Amino acid sequence: MSDRIHESENLPGRVVVTSSGNLAQRIAHHFSPKTVITLPHDRVVLDAPDTFVLVPGIQPVDAALMDRLPQLRLVQRSGVGVENVDIAAATQRGIYVANVPSPGTGNAESVAELAILHMLALARNYRASELDWNQPEGQSLWKKTVGIYGLGGIGQAIARRLRAFEVQLLGIKRQLDPQLADTLGLEWLGTPIERSHLLQHSDFVIIAASADNVTQPFGWEDFQQMKSTAYLINVTRGAWIDENALVKALQNKVIAGAGLDVFQQEPLAPDSPLLQANLNLTLTPHLGGHTDTAATGIANAVVANILRVAQGQPPKHLICR
Repeated sequence: MSDRIHESENLPGRVVVTSSGNLAQRIAHHFSPKTVITLPHDRVVLDAPDTFVLVPGIQPVDAALMDRLPQLRLVQRSGVGVENVDIAAATQRGIYVANVPSPGTGNAESVAELAILHMLALARNYRASELDWNQPEGQSLWKKTVGIYGLGGIGQAIARRLRAFEVQLLGIKRQLDPQLADTLGLEWLGTPIERSHLLQHSDFVIIAASADNVTQPFGWEDFQQMKSTAYLINVTRGAWIDENALVKALQNKVIAGAGLDVFQQEPLAPDSPLLQANLNLTLTPHLGGHTDTAATGIANAVVANILRVAQGQPPKHLICR
């Protein structure tokens, strides 16, 4: 992406960012002053009725909001998920909805790194052994079996990095892809209806599937199929795990532990059962893609789509219109 400034006259309205972080600053670098602003989600209609592009966080973007923003032409998510956007309402109103795919922006790569961080922290008993010179024996990842549920951009990034640890890889994908399995060095590849096989044979189960197809969250019956020494990692969407069932499984030593970067409710409530001190959990506040590389890559993709729409072209990675 060029560093030159794009004149705001090319935009018929403003770009409003309601997501957290410094995304707005990175986008604003490419435009004239005051073209890009940050607002709380509930202030958009009052403070920026001339919104041309909305870059929302996790708050809902529904028909009522769209109707109150007559110049809105693009709802641009800064990640993959668009579950908070009313796609049907946007289509009816001729509003583009687009996302930023994980691969190639640094996002998938960053999330993959965090997944491995959780694996290592759990395997080496990090919480129990920090500054404890009589720490319990940990586990090596070497020769362990890792099952990756979801082999989109994030899942593939995880698999590529785990090969360096010399693990055995199993995978689940919506549609079988023998060529991809060979490329990633998978020992086995199945479809979602075969997830019992992955659960029963894995020392680590990593959920890397997107949130657009959560038909059967991982629950009590799934945890009972896992090894009692196995760990569960989730770095994509909280909807994939029944958290109450997970707490029960951890309390009863059905599985050894879990690492979560995403939750059913975000931010995590202070009284969440997941925060019990006696649970073998590693928790991070949905920071998988919050890295310098990912932020730059995502901002560049968002800017490119804003310019495309301003020039009368459809955005890339279009979800609807």
